[in-house]
Parts: sequence; C-alpha cells; structure tokens
Amino acid sequence: MSSKSRYFGTKFWRDSYIEKLDPSEKLLYIYLFTNPEAQMCGMYEMSQRLMSLDTGFSKDMLEKLFTRLGKDRKVIYHDGWVCVLNTIKHQNTNNGNTRKGIERELREDVPIEKLEYFLEHGTPAFRDMLEEFGVSVPECNGEIVAKVRVEKRKVPRAPKKEIAVIELPDGLNTEAWAEWSEYRTKTKRKTITDAAAKKQWKVLLAYTHDEQQQIIDKSIQNDYQGLFPLQANGMQNKKKIYGA
Repeated sequence: MSSKSRYFGTKFWRDSYIEKLDPSEKLLYIYLFTNPEAQMCGMYEMSQRLMSLDTGFSKDMLEKLFTRLGKDRKVIYHDGWVCVLNTIKHQNTNNGNTRKGIERELREDVPIEKLEYFLEHGTPAFRDMLEEFGVSVPECNGEIVAKVRVEKRKVPRAPKKEIAVIELPDGLNTEAWAEWSEYRTKTKRKTITDAAAKKQWKVLLAYTHDEQQQIIDKSIQNDYQGLFPLQANGMQNKKKIYGA
C-alpha cells in the first residue's frame, strides 16, 4: 500500500486540550489524524474493525473514546464515517498543493450527504474553515439547514463498474470475508476476482469460523495482499492462498 505524507505541527502536543487527555484518548485522537485512510480535509470512511486492529482498542473502548471526543466537539463518527473537526487547522494551508488537495477531497471524495451531516453537527469554527474551500451551509432563522453548496462540484464522476454478485458458500465466515474484501478495495489493490475468491474459499472452508477470522486478521495486520493457511501451532504458513 502506498504511503501518504501529512503535515502535522509539533505544537499539537502543547495544545491545552491535548494535555488534558488520557493516554488512550491521545492515541485515538492522533491516530484519526494519521491513519492510512485519513484525509487532509478530516473526513473519510473507516470501519471500527480496522481501527480496532490498528490500535488494539476493543469496540466498547472505541465507543467510549468517540463519546468523549464527540462531547468535546473534536470528532464526529457517524455511519462508518469519521470527521476530525480540527484537521484543516493542523494542515499547512499556505502550501498551494495542500490547498488543492483539500479542495479535491471535498469535491470528489466526501459524499454530499456526509458533508451535510458534519456541517450540521460540527462547530462554527469547522464551518468557517470549510467556507474557505468553497463549502457553505445556508441558515434559516439562525439554525443550520441540512443543504450544502459545494463550489466546482459539477464535474461528473465516472460511472462505477457493475460488480457481478456470486453466492457465498455455506460454512464461510461471511463477516470476516466482508472485512477482507473491504480491506482489499480500500488499500487500492486489485479487487478479488471470482476465480481467486473461489480458490480462497476452498482453503478457508477447511477451518472453523474463528480460524478463518484469524487468517484474515493476520493478513490485514501485516498488510498482506493474499491469505495464508494456518500452521499446526496456529501461526500462518508462508504458503499463499491465491491472493489475486
């Protein structure tokens, strides 16, 4: 997976808010700025499953941490999407390429309905920051109206290719397989072909649901492109299960 560079000021650690957070809150907060899915505009899609694999936090702990950061109006997590309200504040927006990158993300990567939600539930400072990048929300009697105007958003996206749906076999851990398919797509590797999927299923079906989850978790944690069978001791064998 190709890496991305992000400008992140060292004064972050001297921020009065950061100084008040406990270690777990600090870890999640900085992780939301710097993980591989993070965008310069602060809004991106990411499952709690991937967050848990990266940070070691359980789902319950993530819920508690998001509640704390949400109450402080620093982070919004809604319907699988993250919005870190102060991300743009920590970017070097005097750099022309950075500004263009933020504008492109707002035009192309963040769905209008997500912008509407985050602007409606964000802070006035967050809305002011986005105003600088051509995003605005009209007001009615002083209240935010969930209707967003994004300048230069008239460029049509290329239509998505239709993906053939094949029936999942009995005995497959469908939740683990969905995580693996999502991971392969989000890391910009090739989509798993039908032929490769069937060969991977054939090997996975030799294991229990828990063991299938273990195989897939290990490949995601180690940024593997393919899946690997378990050895007798529960570790993964180097012999690859078709990763195309």
